[in-house]
Amino acid sequence: MNKSFSASWSVISAGLRKHKWATVAVSFLVLLTIVISVLPVVISSQLQKWLLANGADEVSIENVDFNPFTAELAIYDLSARRQGVETLKLKSLQVSMLRLPLFEHRVVIPQVLIDELAMSVDLSDPAAHRFGGISLTAPSSQPEDTKQGDTEWSLLVSSLVFNSHQYAIKKSALESAVNIARLNIDNLDTAKNAEAFSVDLQALLNGSAVNLSGKVSAFVEEPGFEGDYSVNKLEVTPFLTEISPSFSSNRLNVSAENALQLQLLKNGQLTFSHQGKTQLQNLNWKAAEAEIHTKAMQWSGTVSGQSLGKGSTQIKTDGKLGIIELVFQEPKTSLSMDNRQFDWSGKANLTLASSGKLDLMVAGQLDTQGLQIKQPEKDFMAVNENINWHGDLALQKAEETMTLSSSANAELEGLKVSRISNNQGLISASHIKADTLKLQAADKIHMDQLAISELRLDKSVIAANEEIKENFIYKQDELILEQLDYSAADGLAIKQVTPSNINANLYRSKSGVWHFEHLLALDKLAADAENTAVNQPEAQTDSKSKVAIRIEKVSLKNQAKISYIDHMLAEGFQQHVVIESLEIDRIDNTSQQTSP
Repeated sequence: MNKSFSASWSVISAGLRKHKWATVAVSFLVLLTIVISVLPVVISSQLQKWLLANGADEVSIENVDFNPFTAELAIYDLSARRQGVETLKLKSLQVSMLRLPLFEHRVVIPQVLIDELAMSVDLSDPAAHRFGGISLTAPSSQPEDTKQGDTEWSLLVSSLVFNSHQYAIKKSALESAVNIARLNIDNLDTAKNAEAFSVDLQALLNGSAVNLSGKVSAFVEEPGFEGDYSVNKLEVTPFLTEISPSFSSNRLNVSAENALQLQLLKNGQLTFSHQGKTQLQNLNWKAAEAEIHTKAMQWSGTVSGQSLGKGSTQIKTDGKLGIIELVFQEPKTSLSMDNRQFDWSGKANLTLASSGKLDLMVAGQLDTQGLQIKQPEKDFMAVNENINWHGDLALQKAEETMTLSSSANAELEGLKVSRISNNQGLISASHIKADTLKLQAADKIHMDQLAISELRLDKSVIAANEEIKENFIYKQDELILEQLDYSAADGLAIKQVTPSNINANLYRSKSGVWHFEHLLALDKLAADAENTAVNQPEAQTDSKSKVAIRIEKVSLKNQAKISYIDHMLAEGFQQHVVIESLEIDRIDNTSQQTSP
C-alpha cells in the first residue's frame, strides 16, 4: 500500500512541477480564504477600537460578515456602554455596494438596512456632541482644498431603511424621546441636478405620533421640500422653554395635518406654503408686560410667504381661525379681556421690512361671543355678548408715522357697561349696528347709518329708604343717526337724528344726591388723558377747545316722556312732560342760531 501511495504522490508532484500556474492558483485560493476569514475580524476589531477611543468604556460585537465578491457588509448585535450605562445598541446593520460604478467616480449602494437601534444623544456640550456615548466634535468650518481638475464623486443610495429606532435626546434641561417605527429614504442621489428623493417617516416624539412623507430636492440649483406631515397632541412646552422662559408654565400641545412646500431660490430668497389644519390647546404665555391664555385655538387654511430681500418678508393667509376662551391680561394697568369664542374667516397680507416699515391688509369677517373687559383700577367693566365685523382694513407704518383705513359693517349685541365695585349699571344697549363704517384716518370716521336699539342709562344705587319707581335715568326704543361724519379738524356732523319712544327721569334724593352722579365714574377711563392735559397750554377760547357738532335735523318718532322729581324741595317736587312731536333743524354748537 505504501508503494502505491508513493507512486501516486510522485505522479501528482510531477504534474505540479509541470504546471506552476496551478500551484499559484491554489496558493491564491488559500490566501483569499484566509483574508475572507480574517477580514470580518479585522473590521470588528477596528470598529471596537474606534468606539473605545471616542468615549465608550465597553464595546461588544456579536458578529461581522463581509463578502468581498458581492460587496456586502453586515454587523450584528453591537453594544456600547459608558459609565455603566448602555448608550448604544444595534441589532443589525446591512449594507451592499456595486463595484462597477466606482470606475465612474460614483458610489452606488442598493440598500442600507438598520434594524432596532437604541441610542442616547447628548447635545449639552456644543463643542462635542455625544451620539451613543461617542464624542463627535463639530466639523471645521474651513473648506477643504481641492485641486483643479479633480473629479467630483457622487453617491446614490437606492434604499435607506430604519426600523424600530429609539433615541433619548438631551440638551441642557431638555429631554426628548424619539421612537422611529419606520423611516424610508429612497433614491438619495448627490449627483448634480439629481431628481428629488422620497422620505417616509412614522415615529413617536415624546409619545405623540409624528408622520412625514414627501420629496426632497437637495442637490439642485433651487433646493426644496414638498410633502405632508401630521402631529397628534404633541406637548411642545419643553421646546418653547428653550426659546423663552415666558412659556415655562405652559402646557401647550399641538395637533396638525398639513401640506408643506419649501424652496430656496437661487437669488437667496425663501418661499413657503403651508396648507391644512393646526390645533393648539392650553396656550399660556406670561411676561412682565402681559399674559395670554387660551383653552383651544384652531387654524384651517393656507399660510404662504417669501423673503423679498434686504430683510423684507411677505406673509399671506387665507382661512379660518377659531379661539376658545381667549384671556389677555396687562398686570401693570389691571386691564383684562376675556373672550369666550373668537372666530375669524378671511384673508390677510403682511409685509415687514428690517427698517421697521409695516404694511398690513385684512379682508374678511370677525365674530366674537362673550367678550368681557375689566379694569378694576378704574372700577370699570364692559360686557358684550356678540360682535360681528365684516369688511377690510389697511395699516401702514413707516418710521414714526402710521396710517389706518377701513371700510366695514359692524354689529354689537348685548352691550353693558358697569362699575365693578357695586355692580352698578352705567350704559346698556341690546343692539348696535353701523352700516358702511369707513375709517379714513385715525381721526376721520364716516358711517352711512348708526342704529342703537334699547339704549339705556341706569339709575344710581341710592339709600334703600329712598325708593324710586323707575330704575333708569334714560331709555329709548331706538336711536338712528344718518350720514355721520367725524374728524378732529371739523368735528361731528350728522344729517339726521331720529330717536324713538324716549323715557327720561331726573331724580334728586333727600340727601341731595342726583341719581346720575354715578355716571361720573366714566371719567376715570379718561384719567390718563386728563393727566396729560394738565401740562398742556390752555386753549385760547372755549369755542376753539370744544368739539364742533352740527346736526341738520332731529325728528322725534312716537313720543318722549320726561319726569323730574326733587326731594330736596318741599313735599317733593314732581314735574312730568310728554312730547308728542318734535322736529329741530340745523343744530350747530358753533353758531348762535338753531331753527325749531
